[in-house]
Amino acid sequence: MNIRDFDLELRALTKEDIAIRPFVCDGSPLECRVFIVGFNPASSVPFWPFWQPPRGFDKASWDAEYLRIKGAWSPTRLRINRLSCALIPYASCLETNIYSYPSRDEKSLTASRRDTRVFEFLLEAVRPAVVLFHGEKATSFGKSLDEHSFHIKAGKHLRFWRYEAVDAAAEEISSWLKQKAGG
Repeated sequence: MNIRDFDLELRALTKEDIAIRPFVCDGSPLECRVFIVGFNPASSVPFWPFWQPPRGFDKASWDAEYLRIKGAWSPTRLRINRLSCALIPYASCLETNIYSYPSRDEKSLTASRRDTRVFEFLLEAVRPAVVLFHGEKATSFGKSLDEHSFHIKAGKHLRFWRYEAVDAAAEEISSWLKQKAGG
């Protein structure tokens, strides 16, 4: 799949809903070998203004908008950024969720917005090598996937991880990627 076909399918699937945030990455999602997957976005920082095919996603501008809206990085975002940066020499990361609509907590995500089709599309289109599920619900969902061609790492929600645990996960993922590339 190329970026233009990806864009057409993403737009059709999401109906270009301004409330949805299917993912965050730096550049083309098709080049991302690692997914970081939570339950759903906690912030309503928009997606579409930063999605610009054929370049892909403009993460630097999205980050600036996040900071403008939120004022500071959340504990989860700090850990996602740390993990993504640690993996840069080995792989690009795509940050996504099993559900693409934001809500302030799990209970306030309505049933009509609990749709995994965007996440399933991303798995199929991008075909990551490693998927890190974080949080009880995301981990449970990840473990329920019958067939997959990726390595799964799962754990508690990232906001509860110590930085040492984030660094250890980055080392484990990078080691696995190096081993896979060499073998």
